[in-house]
Amino acid sequence: MMKQYIIELICVKIEEAEQRIRKLHPLYNMSLDQVFPSVACCFKCCRRGKKTDESRKYSLLEDEKNALKKLKELGLEDGERFDDGEDVNLNQNNANQDVKEDPYLQLGFGMCAYFNLLKTFIVVFIALTLLVLPIIGIYANKDGLQGWRNYERSRFSIGNMGFQESFFGNIVKLTSYGLIPSTLNSSKEINYCGTNPIEKIQHCTDKHFSTDFRTIFEGHCLNKNKCDRTFNLDTLILYESKDDGMSCTNKTSARFYIQYTCEEPDSEILIKKHSALAVACLGLFICFIFFCMTYYLSKTSYIDYKLWDVFTVTAADFTVEYTIPQQVWHQFCSLPDSNEGDSKAVAFEGYLKKQFEQIITNQEGVLSQENQEIRIANISFAFDNCELISKLKTRGFMIGNGQYNKLDTVDQQIDRIKETQIQRIVRPVAAFITFETQEGYERACNLKEKRNIFCQLQSKLDFLGQPLAFTEATEPTNIIWENRYLNDVQRFMRKLIVAVLVGIFLALTVFIFFLLKKATIDNQQKYPPSKDCDQIRTLFKDINVLAQVAATDKDPTLDKRGTGVYQCYCANKGKDSDLCDQYRKDMLLGTFLSTLVSLLTVIINIILRTINIKLISLIGYTTESGQTQAVMKSVFFSQFLNTAILLLLVNGNTQQTFLRFLGLDGQFPDFTLEWYVDIGPALVQTMFIAAIFPAIEFAYGYPMKVAFRLLDSGCKKGGPKKTKKNTIQQYVNLYAGPDHLLHFKYSSVMNVTFVTFMYGLALPLLFPIALLAFLVLYITEKLTITYYYKKPPMYDQKMNEAAIGILKWAPFFMMIFGFWQLGNMQIFSHEIGIKDYATDPVVTNHDIQLSGDQALPLFIFAIIFFACLFFNDLIFGLLVKGNICESQEEDEVDEQLGSYFECLTPYQRKIWFYEEKHLQRTLKITTIDDYAKEKLRSSKSGQKQIRDVKILMFNKIQCYNYEILTNQKYADAFQFTPLDMRDTPEEKEASDMVMRLLLIAYSKDGSQDAFKFSNNNPKGRRSTKKKVIN
Repeated sequence: MMKQYIIELICVKIEEAEQRIRKLHPLYNMSLDQVFPSVACCFKCCRRGKKTDESRKYSLLEDEKNALKKLKELGLEDGERFDDGEDVNLNQNNANQDVKEDPYLQLGFGMCAYFNLLKTFIVVFIALTLLVLPIIGIYANKDGLQGWRNYERSRFSIGNMGFQESFFGNIVKLTSYGLIPSTLNSSKEINYCGTNPIEKIQHCTDKHFSTDFRTIFEGHCLNKNKCDRTFNLDTLILYESKDDGMSCTNKTSARFYIQYTCEEPDSEILIKKHSALAVACLGLFICFIFFCMTYYLSKTSYIDYKLWDVFTVTAADFTVEYTIPQQVWHQFCSLPDSNEGDSKAVAFEGYLKKQFEQIITNQEGVLSQENQEIRIANISFAFDNCELISKLKTRGFMIGNGQYNKLDTVDQQIDRIKETQIQRIVRPVAAFITFETQEGYERACNLKEKRNIFCQLQSKLDFLGQPLAFTEATEPTNIIWENRYLNDVQRFMRKLIVAVLVGIFLALTVFIFFLLKKATIDNQQKYPPSKDCDQIRTLFKDINVLAQVAATDKDPTLDKRGTGVYQCYCANKGKDSDLCDQYRKDMLLGTFLSTLVSLLTVIINIILRTINIKLISLIGYTTESGQTQAVMKSVFFSQFLNTAILLLLVNGNTQQTFLRFLGLDGQFPDFTLEWYVDIGPALVQTMFIAAIFPAIEFAYGYPMKVAFRLLDSGCKKGGPKKTKKNTIQQYVNLYAGPDHLLHFKYSSVMNVTFVTFMYGLALPLLFPIALLAFLVLYITEKLTITYYYKKPPMYDQKMNEAAIGILKWAPFFMMIFGFWQLGNMQIFSHEIGIKDYATDPVVTNHDIQLSGDQALPLFIFAIIFFACLFFNDLIFGLLVKGNICESQEEDEVDEQLGSYFECLTPYQRKIWFYEEKHLQRTLKITTIDDYAKEKLRSSKSGQKQIRDVKILMFNKIQCYNYEILTNQKYADAFQFTPLDMRDTPEEKEASDMVMRLLLIAYSKDGSQDAFKFSNNNPKGRRSTKKKVIN
């Protein structure tokens, strides 16, 4: 019998934990055809059908009936009567209607807008990918990079059109030639491929050559893409010995060099310019399409938000926020009215209600011009209790993880805060004022906050000596309660500190990447890519002679001044030779470094993302969406700098440009041939890894979750459920999914977009990769939000608007960088910079001087685009003043909501009513007046109701008011049990202590010091444990 009782107790606790998990995953029972309705026909086999819908309705009704029945058992009715018949009939109607609605509406407008943005991007980038196919074809039809490393990726870049180098075009000029003697230090003392004057080359110069050499060279090489004969050095070199012992007669060790200039025919240059002009025009068309898309998104987002606001009812539809200055609070405390009521907070609430009702009633009507008496349904305060909330979260975390031995210390700290900071934690810093009708809300919104150029608040009305202004309240789940006490100056100082710290981390990232990129490029420069290996091998009929020359060329090669013989020998015939050990090591190191850089770009982006999230949470934003928006911008800036800008800064060279003051003297003064061979393919590889990373992240995250769950419950099927967890919260933490973080998802979208547009005309493969990225992100996000992640907060439209506002600048980057890339002097002209060393940076002669070439249209439209975006408000204002355009004013829509109390479900009205009665009876605390209590008891539910989960059960988790414990996030963090879910006296006592502490401002002034949080009896301490198993 005892064993059976224990099993039943375990099952009850597990069921309670699973109820909490279902609340956190309200969409879990959706079928795939509902997740992806656009391709529903592909998931007919996965459709659960009508039976599932009926069971869903049944679960909704049964769950709510059981919850209402539990309320009746609380013993708080005392003669109050609710219309029970209304509960069943009304919920039956709502259940029939709700199943037909879009289930993702319950996640808030922010998530719906995010999914809509991803869908729009997929469609647009399909079109953009089709547009870049001709560009990819233009580049791929050339062979300028054939034979070079990474050709499978670089062939689709503009670099494949060919550079004016010694291996492309026709030979037009013999620059210099000579011999390098065989001496130990010759590779460091003598310039074998340079154009130094003869007097600087002291030995074996061209005076040792036959006078026939230049004639033979001009006859067999000039105006050809390669020489049509092999030079016989025995007939061309005049052998002689020098007095200093250096000799050029050792043909196997002395090296012959020749430097010549190649140019493409003018006709080929003209064809490339015409092709580049077509690329520029396609680029402008791509920019036009993308800009139209962002404009479309901004307008439809506004319309969708209005429609969502009309068809979805939340507490925010009736609520405005009033920030309470300290001067207002101190002024009120000096009034006689402050002594009315049980506490100053209660008196202040009554005073605000009376004054604001009168002020708003006297305002001009918005939805109706008729005289109406405006009533306030409820006022909820946010207090200056940041440290108190933090300690309650710490306490809840310890309870959830079974760390009961540490609770005494935290409880004592909470008591110390209450004793030493009582005047602070009872001071209200913000008021959330919920009106009874939409008319009252709209009139209050007309008293919006306005600031002058000195950021001083201005208003046409004053209240207790301070300007009176209201702001539209955000959704209750969007509020960060512990940050309400900060003012603008404090928040600005925190922003500065965080900006400095983020800058330090970014500088450290730049330094790490600089070292890695430098090591990668230094290793690559030892073995300059060449397509002349076949020609080099034909010069040596004897493989032994080739090996000897390769051995001679080894040291100059490792000193980055080799002729290519060592490289070609080891690449083809010397892989097993000891001579090539260093070559094999360098090749492995190069492959490792290149892959490491691509992977580290993704990994460091994740690290930067985590650091940004942690630091920005310290700034003190008052809403989840505001904090998320700040994280989004910061993470995007960090990722964009890490992914795109570092490619230009690391090993960049600004000495030939107007940016020479930056002091960069690396190997890449421009988008040179080496850049398209090494950096361009690395960027393509990095973006491909980033594109599929959301799927990779889920692929290793979800199996880990499953493995830990199997370790907890075992693999045995059937019978009662088992668990090794000691608390409900531990069970929930294991079996519920992780939190969904929307900010870095937006950052990823923006980073992919900007990198694609920045390098897209030069590397058009980035467009199909971007399409892949958005497709993978959309599919994984839809699936994980539905089946894996916890339900996110209800974000508003601000983050989506901010993202679109940033994304509209992406075409400007394409125009500016496309102008520079299509103006490359080595690709589209005969400009050739002669180098002293093969590893010297190319002299590009590329500057910002404009010319009427193929790149000019991009520059012209970039200037126009920048002016239109940057001066948009000024231009629009002038057009309005000139009566050319009409000013845009926001239309107020009558949503036909009825009263606030009519929008509450029967359960919400009852639980609020009974919670208030419990507070008054047990804790001697009053938070709402008698008028609101009577409205809760006597109101009938209207056609529109505040429901969070419209398809599934547990609609009661919606925040129907602005009390902190109504927010499920804070209730879980505090380990607070709602009134109708308390099973034991211990749970009741522990939860009452949390309520009493958070609502201490409503207690009678004399009783605020009367209770001690740490005096909770041992019974109560055991209650927080809430064991799942015995």
